[in-house]
Amino acid sequence: MMCSVHGKARTARNLEDDGDGGYKCTNGNECVRVRKNAQLPGDATCSHCGAHQLATNTRCHTCVAPNPRGGNTCSGNNRKDSKEEGDEVRLKVCILMWYDEAMEEYADLNREMNRRYCERHGLDLVVSSSRERPERGPHWERFSLMLKHIRDYDYMVWIDADAYFYPGARDIRSLIDVQKDFTFSRGGPGGPMRMVNSGVFVAKSSDYSVQFLLEWAFNDERYNNRTLPQWQDQAVLFDLLRENALGIQEHCSFRAYGTLQHLREVGPRARFDRNPLILHLAGAPAGARIKASGRYTSPGAPAAGLDAT
Repeated sequence: MMCSVHGKARTARNLEDDGDGGYKCTNGNECVRVRKNAQLPGDATCSHCGAHQLATNTRCHTCVAPNPRGGNTCSGNNRKDSKEEGDEVRLKVCILMWYDEAMEEYADLNREMNRRYCERHGLDLVVSSSRERPERGPHWERFSLMLKHIRDYDYMVWIDADAYFYPGARDIRSLIDVQKDFTFSRGGPGGPMRMVNSGVFVAKSSDYSVQFLLEWAFNDERYNNRTLPQWQDQAVLFDLLRENALGIQEHCSFRAYGTLQHLREVGPRARFDRNPLILHLAGAPAGARIKASGRYTSPGAPAAGLDAT
């Protein structure tokens, strides 16, 4: 079904009669549109590099020059809730999770782990169980959630429901590549997905990020013709990277496997040598996931993990 106002394909639950024989998006579920360098009220041009900037930017998303209040870099106001340390503006970062009842036995434990991590480092945690893409599997719910919140933060960090930050893990801000729109993680050694694992990645609040997320999530042709159909969003990302679609290779960087995340606690996918921030038990049975998370959430659990700092 198509929204007659914006020309976007939407599910029936997000549409209503437009009074002219068609359908339009409902209030509160409006179609997401890419702002292609439109100068809206409060937007500006960075005086350092000339890039288009949103009014809410705390710093230029191209050259990362700071935006002092009333200064001459980007004339938009700083976010009121950005955290300042001395003369530095601390990046406002949000961790996002999505899960439903089928995952909640282990996902609730991981949510608590991630909540503690966010509290320690001054991050926001947003968790949802709302189905926006029922025509596809749960993997695809991340995109509607990210697009809903992308303008509220400097960066968003997606983390799968079967993953959690280790207690004591260092601030993820130290691993964000501020020169790029996306910071991805390499996949585990061996296998077709060693190029990238989409269970954990970082997206900058930028026009390019919105455009790429829309291409990744809502291009049905890419979804239906993905090279590795046994995989979901990760297969589409694999194709986008391989084809350098939308010039993604120039807009992203990769953290080595075992830096942002690792996929096992034992065996070749462990890689504790890099002190990974996140344990991501992709493909593990529910019992193993519950056991791993319960190690830190059960009474008497240790207060710190691999990288206690």
